[in-house]
Amino acid sequence: MKISPQELAMRVAWPLDYKLEWFANRYAEFMIEMDGMCYRSFSAGKDSDMGCELIELIHNGTLIHLVHPPLRAKLLKLPLPPAVFSNTTNEFKEIIRHSKKREHIIIKPKMSFLEVIDNVGVAIGSKKIARMLRDLRNPTDKNIATNRLSLTGVRKDGKTAKAWKLPKQFIKAIDAPFSISEKCCDVLKKEPFKIYEKETGRKGIVFTMVGESTHRKMAYLQTGCNSFKAGSEKCKPMSIFTDADIWECAVRFNHRFAEVYYDRTEDIKQLDGTIKTEFMKAETTTGCRMCLFGLHLEDKKEDNRVQRLAISDPKFHDLVINKTVIGDVLKFFNIPTMPMRKSCKNTAAD
Repeated sequence: MKISPQELAMRVAWPLDYKLEWFANRYAEFMIEMDGMCYRSFSAGKDSDMGCELIELIHNGTLIHLVHPPLRAKLLKLPLPPAVFSNTTNEFKEIIRHSKKREHIIIKPKMSFLEVIDNVGVAIGSKKIARMLRDLRNPTDKNIATNRLSLTGVRKDGKTAKAWKLPKQFIKAIDAPFSISEKCCDVLKKEPFKIYEKETGRKGIVFTMVGESTHRKMAYLQTGCNSFKAGSEKCKPMSIFTDADIWECAVRFNHRFAEVYYDRTEDIKQLDGTIKTEFMKAETTTGCRMCLFGLHLEDKKEDNRVQRLAISDPKFHDLVINKTVIGDVLKFFNIPTMPMRKSCKNTAAD
């Protein structure tokens, strides 16, 4: 069922109590329609963590009252769907630690993050920019018009489409000495879940929100929270939530996310074996820790995510920057990799 932009805006503006009831009933409808053959997509990031928590609160009785009576009786006959965690091999160490607090099934991609860099290409700019560059670097008879649009911003009919023109700062990457691709997420996240669904027959409950991207907003306008189209069944009960809603849920239900989402001080082992007591600012989003999408847009006056990783995980930072092509990629775009600030305290390792 298609949703109008006005209806979506109204739902996003609802108070949290309305959204929680909406979440519970969209989840119940999907579970009942799929006869319980579902799974929860669990990344251990705050959004999926909260989504999984809400579903557990429904099944343990704490929030079951939010489900409308006709649906409630049917839902109570169905088991809690398993949480499934796809380890991309590019997760924050705090995310891995936190994932262990919830019972889950682990699935893995066919290639590790480092193998994807070597065999598929580096994801830079954004999915759209990386796709433009991949096509421009690999011209064929089929992508002539697309490549012309990427270079000029002019469509076949002569009209201007600036949004589809490759940003100037990425023009030089057409001839860069490294492979570029937007398919990193496909290999590390999407494909493992597709395989899991095929092997188990289960359908996914995901915890994405429309405010995260234009693509997710447009998808929601086409289907709403639940899609029952054969072959592409999916439940997205958290679609109308905002980031503020997620944090309000955490307070209301006394739930703490992975430590990476909070300001903290930790003793971090350095490459030379010494221990440094480091203060680390909270990350607002996690995902893949060495993802380069959007890196060029970060505040130049603050450490970017790669610089912050040099503080929180020196060993992984050194591996990726100095022993893979990513170091060359960031140098190519003049993006700094080492932090601007000094450590808090340096002590000898035990």
